[in-house]
Amino acid sequence: MASPSPAPASATTTPQRMRPYAFVFLEIFSCEGGIQSYIKDVLTAYQQQPAMPPADVFLLRDAPTDGPALEDSSMSFHYLASSSAAMGRLRLLLALSQCLRRRRPQAVICGHVLLLPLVAPLCRWFGIPYRVITYGKEVWFPLSPGVQRALRGAEQILGD
Repeated sequence: MASPSPAPASATTTPQRMRPYAFVFLEIFSCEGGIQSYIKDVLTAYQQQPAMPPADVFLLRDAPTDGPALEDSSMSFHYLASSSAAMGRLRLLLALSQCLRRRRPQAVICGHVLLLPLVAPLCRWFGIPYRVITYGKEVWFPLSPGVQRALRGAEQILGD
């Protein structure tokens, strides 16, 4: 008796280690500072690891003219800058939703606590774990109850 042929690979049947990651940051290229330098180091280290899955990088405040100093075949950058803050967040919401639905990343790495109110509910909705990178400066003061709840729901919190 012949064994059944395997089902075609898709985002839902692709092994966990081969599925992409999604990174979400406020900005990397349009502003220069300590956080931006740290993020560039994180992304450069990711690129230098052997056999890492591809990654989508969503940048809320950067425009295509601001980068891509780091872009290569393993990373796709999504520039979402807008003259309106609300429009930029809407663009991020739509682009990230599309990525979560179509590409089913193995995790979303949220690069700022200010992005958690947008990232955490989307990840919960799609059943995708999220991790948060925090920097001392952003957690020195009390955080809103929504941000605290989102931090508690994170798979991992990475501190700088």
